[in-house]
Amino acid sequence: MSRKAGYTHTAETKERMKISSARSVAVRKGEPLSTDHRKKLSDAHIRNGDRPPTGYMHENPNWKGGISYKISVRLTLERDDYTCQICWLRDPDVMEVDHRLCRALRPDLFQDLNNLWTLCANCHKRKTKNDWVEIRKARAKTL
Repeated sequence: MSRKAGYTHTAETKERMKISSARSVAVRKGEPLSTDHRKKLSDAHIRNGDRPPTGYMHENPNWKGGISYKISVRLTLERDDYTCQICWLRDPDVMEVDHRLCRALRPDLFQDLNNLWTLCANCHKRKTKNDWVEIRKARAKTL
């Protein structure tokens, strides 16, 4: 922020800046906000429409059913016995879960366990390169 040469703040403005700075430092130091301040913040969020939805799973309006992605990953790894489905390497430390049909082309199969498989890092990298080729082709057709 630039100021004009020779400009000085009034005493009142300097006092307001000092109070504002002290207040922001207090918040950064972890001092609790007053009840009134929390209420004003909450009202502002509600007014602006950016209040995050509350509730757990089925109570949340954004929930589309199914199971969480972390659970899907664990179930896929266990189902495939931590073995790469392309090169058959078995090493639990390097296994990753990937979508057989990439999410960009088939977002409807995102949580489908039959569309998930276990790959080692090398095979996953190779498959992802091929997926990007398919994605580019699909996008070129839509243009």
